[in-house]
Amino acid sequence: MKTSARLGSVALVILGLACTNAGHAATATGAPVLRGVLVTGTEKLFSLSIPGTQSSWVELGKTFEGWKVVEYREASNTLVLSRDGVELLLPLAQGVIGAEALAGTAASLEDAESLLTQMRFEDMMAKTIEQQKDATVKMMSQMLKDTGGKGGPDSADMEAFQRKTMDVMFDAMDLPGMKKDVAKIYAEVFTKEELRAQADFYSTPGGKALLDKQPAMQQKMMAVIGPRMMAAMPKVQALAVEFGKEQAAKRDAAKAASKAAEGPAAPSAK
Repeated sequence: MKTSARLGSVALVILGLACTNAGHAATATGAPVLRGVLVTGTEKLFSLSIPGTQSSWVELGKTFEGWKVVEYREASNTLVLSRDGVELLLPLAQGVIGAEALAGTAASLEDAESLLTQMRFEDMMAKTIEQQKDATVKMMSQMLKDTGGKGGPDSADMEAFQRKTMDVMFDAMDLPGMKKDVAKIYAEVFTKEELRAQADFYSTPGGKALLDKQPAMQQKMMAVIGPRMMAAMPKVQALAVEFGKEQAAKRDAAKAASKAAEGPAAPSAK
């Protein structure tokens, strides 16, 4: 009986520690960790993960890995989970994993590549490049029309040539290779925790909407930017003409100075 009582007491102590220190319990037992809280209007989403796995955003009343999200206590920033009659209190992870996490852990190349994959890097870049091609060709074609095309190539030929040159330029970008280079930059600039926070955001409805609608937003932005750039073209052309005149005047002045330095020409012998 004494042995059973002692074992029961030990079990209660262990359960109490698990409920009051969820960060250490999560590390030791593989229980969920609360990594962040996102407020969307009147609702809250909670970023939960098992250590070593990707986070998921869960709302009150839903379940995560068998744990039901019961309550969020704002005064202590603690999330209450329950499973099989056991209650688990999860404080925000930053509050329990120590100063090392606050200072930031060095990110690996794999961390950065994983985020870029989640951001659909290659697909987004390809769509952006195509939009940039179209916008540039339209702008150059409009410039040619504004100048009347005097002495220049046919507008259709010019447009085809512009597209061909831009295809060569953009094909040289090598998107798979660029993704690796960008991943190196992300790993150098951001910490592991910062990359994880970005990944958490892109897994939310708002983050997914940003990825889905980014190309359409960029296209609409170009529709706003393009006319403003075209409106400035007459001033740009006037500056180019003025610059050409200044350069011609400098060349003439240099020639005149060179002749003056040589002195008068010697008389020819008769």
